[in-house]
Amino acid sequence: MSVDEVLEKIEELKRKYENDEELVKLLTRYEESLRESRPPAYSRRIQSLMFIGWIIGAAFFFILGLYLFFPPYVFFTYLHANATILQETLKAVYLNPRILSVADALFKLLGMLMMIMSVISMYQAHLLLGRLKKEESGKEN
Repeated sequence: MSVDEVLEKIEELKRKYENDEELVKLLTRYEESLRESRPPAYSRRIQSLMFIGWIIGAAFFFILGLYLFFPPYVFFTYLHANATILQETLKAVYLNPRILSVADALFKLLGMLMMIMSVISMYQAHLLLGRLKKEESGKEN
């Protein structure tokens, strides 16, 4: 049963028992509390956790997007320590340069998509922060 259906039933009960003032007052208070109630998804703690999640997601998407958009061989031309994967990648590209033309375009596309997702995640976090601030200012009034 939805909240609207419950509110309709309360209105019916108020009309049916309009002579009983105490019952009408009780039903009115119940009706007001139902109108002011919010679903659990709007709780401050859940919104704060969602805000933090969107920020972490945006950071992850941005870093991954940068990594995919600017391939590692641009940054790591000087090899040191344990860079065997990078060495093997560079060797494969050296032996067959056509691999790079396909992979580079794909990685650039994925990188751009990841950076777009990062902007969208930051926007979601911005919307949540605005809602949290609006609630906070509403409580002070």
